[in-house]
Amino acid sequence: MILLEDVGRDYRRYRQSPKERLYLANIGCRSVNSSNVSSVCQFQEYPNDLIIRFINGSVYRYMGLSNRYDDIFRANSKGKWVWDNLRGREKGQHKVPYEYLGKISLPSDEQIEDEQLFDTMYFEGVASIVLLEQLEGISNIINVLR
Repeated sequence: MILLEDVGRDYRRYRQSPKERLYLANIGCRSVNSSNVSSVCQFQEYPNDLIIRFINGSVYRYMGLSNRYDDIFRANSKGKWVWDNLRGREKGQHKVPYEYLGKISLPSDEQIEDEQLFDTMYFEGVASIVLLEQLEGISNIINVLR
């Protein structure tokens, strides 16, 4: 994976190499640029489900959500979409039924366990909420001062 240098973003994002993108496409996965999500997949054996591959190669199946496939691609932040729609804001929370399918490993995957990856997502999510609340508070103060 290639670490992207995004101007104006507070977090890192990754992109697979062209060879990795082709490999993933050949098995039914569409690559995304994200700090946590590697690709979104559609597998024939799970036609009604949304399949997410994370940057460490772990693959999770979210049951009955194939109709949300396009939604994740429209989202500015794929990881935030997963957090808001699948995982939940509380540590260990899941909003929808899921199943761990295993790993689709690539040589450049992040060497991180799922628990650590999801803890990072949790803390990044909490930090984003706190930042948004602070910005909203500052905005309210500015409006009052006007």
